[in-house]
Amino acid sequence: MGKAIRGFQEASNEFQSEFKREAEQLEQAVKTTAEIEPKQIEGVKSEQDSAGSSPAA
Repeated sequence: MGKAIRGFQEASNEFQSEFKREAEQLEQAVKTTAEIEPKQIEGVKSEQDSAGSSPAA
């Protein structure tokens, strides 16, 4: 009985560790995206401003 309980505890700990790793990776991806997107949006706005201010052909 003790071996079975220990096995469940080890599986539970492994699952928790894996879940934490995945959550950390997801959090890092969100942070990276949050840092990149404003720069991309600003670049698009600059391109639109440049295109809008140039004379039409």
